[in-house]
Amino acid sequence: MTQQLALFPSEKTSPQGLRYVAEFISPALERELIGHVSALPLQPFQFGAFEGRRRVASFGFRYDYTLQRLQPAEPIPSWIGSLIQQVETYGGLSARIAQVLCTEYDVGVGIGWHRDKPHFDLIFGLSLGSPCKFRFGARLAKNGSAIRSRRRRVRST
Repeated sequence: MTQQLALFPSEKTSPQGLRYVAEFISPALERELIGHVSALPLQPFQFGAFEGRRRVASFGFRYDYTLQRLQPAEPIPSWIGSLIQQVETYGGLSARIAQVLCTEYDVGVGIGWHRDKPHFDLIFGLSLGSPCKFRFGARLAKNGSAIRSRRRRVRST
């Protein structure tokens, strides 16, 4: 007897290189981090001449969209140190994380399709305060082949 094939695949496939970990940090550490981020002097996100619908603070380095290059930023605060160590251990990194971006999104605000700058080789994301959804896709060339990956952050309410 043959086995019937499923109409829809039972497992979702993730984009190459993506690893997801639920509850990467404890609820107590999450509350502590939210307190620290809330105390930051967050500024509106500048994308060249445009202002994004989110507020940010960069540490280590920041990407200047007008100059189209990395610029030095404030040093990474000590309160992020243990989290960075946890991420570096998880990621199996041989180098230290040198840049941190804290971003605050209001309820219902998302971020459009984009590709992170090549300067940021590996990207580690941590959502605090509420869950969020990421949708991953690829821009297709005229022949239908994927030419670069993109992601879109969709904020949950």
